[in-house]
Amino acid sequence: MNSSDPTPLPIEHQPAEQRFVGPGGAVLEYRLEEHRMVFARTFVPEALRGRSLAARLTEAALRFARARHYEVVPECRYTAAYLRRHHP
Repeated sequence: MNSSDPTPLPIEHQPAEQRFVGPGGAVLEYRLEEHRMVFARTFVPEALRGRSLAARLTEAALRFARARHYEVVPECRYTAAYLRRHHP
């Protein structure tokens, strides 16, 4: 499968653990601090890279943050770069 493959990869929100989880151990971890959502870490196993999985995790987390009117704080390098590219 490559990034143009239309097969959806499931993303699960695990709010008790403050993370979004994808297949094979892909994860975006966050912290809630009052009205802020701090994107702390994004990790995709090497075997799953190139499938836009980190982007899908980030978009799911951003939808969650926006729906709750949280300020997004990109502590994670991937998230910071993603926001610069897609949400200037």
